[in-house]
Amino acid sequence: MSDIISDDALSDSPTEIQSERNQLVVLPCEQDHRQGSLNAHVVLVEYGDYQCPQCGELYISIQAIQREFEATLSGENSLCFIFRHFPQSHIHPQAQKAAAQGQFRQMHEMLLKHQQELGMEI
Repeated sequence: MSDIISDDALSDSPTEIQSERNQLVVLPCEQDHRQGSLNAHVVLVEYGDYQCPQCGELYISIQAIQREFEATLSGENSLCFIFRHFPQSHIHPQAQKAAAQGQFRQMHEMLLKHQQELGMEI
């Protein structure tokens, strides 16, 4: 699941962002695992689970979006990608263990690139 927030979608309320389709209740902040500046023109927030097949598919799409933004708007503060771990622990019990380890960005990319290899032990 992901939400895209643009500059014009931000409201004065610290707890809500107005959107026709979705509401992002927790605003992006410094504590988020992110790539890019929180002041970017577009903020993409993904709630993901490392053992979720759809999250693995979305990872490929997000990488393509990031490359496209870099290629067309290089040097500009155009995109911030935030990943929020939202494990479905009743379905994927190993996902929480994976998120608890250090060096988040490297771990994030490694787990999603090799998602099909995740088993009972990580």
